[in-house]
Amino acid sequence: MREIKFGAWDKKYNCMCSSYDLWINGDGGLFEQPGRTYNTPNQEIERIPNDAYILMQYINRKDIKNQEICTGHIIEANIIEFSVPTMGEVVYDQSLSMYASKNQAGLTPLYKLDRIKIIGNKLENPELLK
Repeated sequence: MREIKFGAWDKKYNCMCSSYDLWINGDGGLFEQPGRTYNTPNQEIERIPNDAYILMQYINRKDIKNQEICTGHIIEANIIEFSVPTMGEVVYDQSLSMYASKNQAGLTPLYKLDRIKIIGNKLENPELLK
């Protein structure tokens, strides 16, 4: 079974945060540990607005440095059949039903890439996509 994980961009602080601090329910609601504590033996969580974070889903693949690749990451890689370097944003393409690298030249399915290296993400490093 595929492990489902997310990275999360905190819009308030403009940084990536550990998704281990967030919980997602079946309806897509986001929860976090509360800023205050109560005198109970239970694990306490509180609902937060869904627009407080941008979630970036782990795609079940790692780069050459063993980092988990998520949607929204910007990657450098080689196109296998041409040995040509490319760079783009990792996206899920509905028409292809697969993850791909998206750049100005179009989409390249990730299975056609090797030596993938994460060089940033679209939120921290938007200048890399220009």
